Parts: sequence; C-alpha cells; structure tokens
Amino acid sequence: MIQGRNMICGKKFIKVGVICILLMLICSGCNMKTKKYLIPSTALFAQTNGQDGLVSKIKEMNKDQKFCTDIRKTDDGGVLLVLTEEQKKNMQSQYLKNMKKFADGIKGLGDTIEINKDYTEITYYATFKTFSTLDIGAVMFYLAGYQCLQIPEKGEWSLNVTIINSETNKIVKQIEFPKENLDIVGEDWK
Repeated sequence: MIQGRNMICGKKFIKVGVICILLMLICSGCNMKTKKYLIPSTALFAQTNGQDGLVSKIKEMNKDQKFCTDIRKTDDGGVLLVLTEEQKKNMQSQYLKNMKKFADGIKGLGDTIEINKDYTEITYYATFKTFSTLDIGAVMFYLAGYQCLQIPEKGEWSLNVTIINSETNKIVKQIEFPKENLDIVGEDWK
C-alpha cells in the first residue's frame, strides 16, 4: 500500500514538474523582449500603396508566419512595427531578398546595379531605353525598410543614389534620398 502510494505521489510529482516546466517555457515566450521600429511615411513608396497598403500586407503575411508581434499606423503617416530580435532579423532578411529580386531584374535588362555593403548607396548603370523608375524605386524601398530596422524607434534612413548613363559613363542624376527626389527627364540623359 505504501509502495503504491509512493508511486502515485511520484507520478504526481513528475506531472507537476512537467507542468511547471511547460509553464516556464510558455511564460518565457510571453515575456520575449520586443522593440519598436518606425518606418516613416518617407519610406513608404508607391509599391506599398502607402500606410494602409503596408499595414494590410504585413497583417496578411502575419497570419501564416508571425512576421511581427504588432503593427500600428502612426499619426504622421508612418508604420510602427513591434518585433522580437528574431522577427527583426527575419524581416531584414526578407527586405534584402526582395531587393535582390528587383536588382536581378535590372541586371536582366542588361543594366548594372551596385549596392554597397551597408546598403546606403546605390549606383545604377542604365541607358535611357532600359532605365526603370519602377525597379529602382523597389530597390530603394527595400533598402529603406532594411535601414529603418537598424535603430529602434528612430525610423532614420538615407540612400545615396547615382544613376549613370552606361553608354556615355556620365552621371545622369545623383541624389540623397529622401531629401531629394529621383526625378529624371529625357534631357538628363544627354
């Protein structure tokens, strides 16, 4: 009888121990450190359909893969993301992966695009016929998003963009974005 009672108490002890371990794991997951990252309105290009477009796209992606802990609109037209460190790394990786797709598309046209290691400078060699505002805009959007995830709550980013005529090797346009716009007209290519 005592042996049976000890077995039952032992099983209860093990069961309670397992439950405590599970609760500790669950609670540690609930207590994950998160940081807020601001993507300002200046980083929301046409590709996102603005603030509403980016929020709805990320919410849709969040259903399948827990892309972020929370996402909110800011009063000034930006987007605030609440991310764990792992989510931040995953999002940065996704930004760079998407940027590479557009950069490869540019290269597929016979043009050349160079991006420095810290993702702050773009040099795009193109001709008047092959230059794509849409493709370079997409590359700029993904690099801006990547930069916004570098420092919590700041939303700071800047891209130095140089467009070079690959036929003449002359600079068509050189800007610091978003301080200056990438407005290129036919005359710029001469």
